[in-house]
Amino acid sequence: MALDASGNLYVADYGGNTIRKIATDGTVSAVAGGNPTNGLADGTGSAALFDMPWGIALNPLTGNFAVGDFGNKRLRIVTPAGVVTTLPGANSQPRAVAYDASGNLFYYNFSTTAIDKVTPSGVVSQFVTTSFEAFGIAIDPAGNLYLADNISRILKVTPAGVVTTLAGSATSGSADGKGTAASFKEPEAITYGANGFLYVYDKGNKRIREVALDGTVKTLAMTTNPISTIQFSVSLAFDASRKTFYLSVPGDHTIYKIAPVTP
Repeated sequence: MALDASGNLYVADYGGNTIRKIATDGTVSAVAGGNPTNGLADGTGSAALFDMPWGIALNPLTGNFAVGDFGNKRLRIVTPAGVVTTLPGANSQPRAVAYDASGNLFYYNFSTTAIDKVTPSGVVSQFVTTSFEAFGIAIDPAGNLYLADNISRILKVTPAGVVTTLAGSATSGSADGKGTAASFKEPEAITYGANGFLYVYDKGNKRIREVALDGTVKTLAMTTNPISTIQFSVSLAFDASRKTFYLSVPGDHTIYKIAPVTP
């Protein structure tokens, strides 16, 4: 999921091969794709074809969206008007995608288990090579990347490409704590809030975890936990203020709005 500056929510509908827009009044519309037959075609609206679009991220400089078209092994660019183009040179299996403030695009290449980078001018390169499974990427204002590593860790990658473990370890669990004293079980989605904390969907524990930038982890208490009974991937996204986040639960085809976090 990704939100624009006006608060409209854009969703990569993996099963429907569609990019959807949810307006602030809750109205849902198809921006691009929507053909029941998957495929690879550029174009506008329903003329464009996708194959299992996974991640989506807003480019802060252009207002366009990058989409990880997983099945087609391509990165696609989608304008708010629904014009779809394929990014040259990024032939991979992109899953998680994220932009930094300078318009650099980072994505997890499922084929190579690396993080690749695309500059605003379109130069594609391998940014970090390692054996992690980064199913979610968040970026802080300083340009540090935070990866939800499916092997039970939250990793930090500096702008220079130095990788360290922020929280968790190779041993899965559900413990709160700091650094390696904390544990996760298949963390997937991750997003960064205005309060300087990271929020992580801990798939195996069916919980949302709050992670401070010093590695301190606590489980977020929710009056109602919409992910408590599902096994599927969940997406997280903050609005423009980064104080209210949205939770996409594919198991019941619902988007939840979570009360503002404390700045």
